[in-house]
Amino acid sequence: HPDFRLELLAQAKANHYISSSQPGLSFRSKYPQEFENLFTTTKTGRAVFCRPIKAVDEDQLRSFFHKLSDHSVYLRYFRKLKSTPQRILQKTADLDYGTDMALVMFSLPNAAHHQELVAIAQWIADNHTGIPEIAFQVRDDMQGEGLATFLLERLFAIAKLYGISVLKADVLADNRGMRKVFAKSGVPYTCTTDFGVVSYTFDLNGEIQP
Repeated sequence: HPDFRLELLAQAKANHYISSSQPGLSFRSKYPQEFENLFTTTKTGRAVFCRPIKAVDEDQLRSFFHKLSDHSVYLRYFRKLKSTPQRILQKTADLDYGTDMALVMFSLPNAAHHQELVAIAQWIADNHTGIPEIAFQVRDDMQGEGLATFLLERLFAIAKLYGISVLKADVLADNRGMRKVFAKSGVPYTCTTDFGVVSYTFDLNGEIQP
């Protein structure tokens, strides 16, 4: 409830559930529980849980990054990184659900009640163009299981609920997996290539292609 959000934010920081430097953007709006889904992977038939990201996921994001291969990191960030900067972790985990969205996928808890983050998809506001940019990352051992396809479909559907008609994405030309997911999405798009980077623009109001 809005009357208690500032107090809850202070308590969450005091108990180290979230970083003390987080501005608490997620406390500005109600957590969209209606966007939670279960998904069954296409090859192994494993169940994974998909939900909007929460501010408390910052440590999970950090652990997720360190389980990615150097190649996967390069395809996502277009450069080599040994760790994820705190500002990126914080900006990704703590967002205002009223304007932004990031979806995370978790393996279901095992016998030790442990679950791991295996994929993330988000749109990022671009103040220069006004067109939100989408980005994805799937853990190496979960690639090829349909997670990126499912996340893309969910992002498109949620974006339309938010009144967003256009989304964009930049991927490296040799990121064949992500480019294949985009090509099979059914959503009309245009793309241009410049210095090895393919830029996609998706028309969410366009006629869905079979």
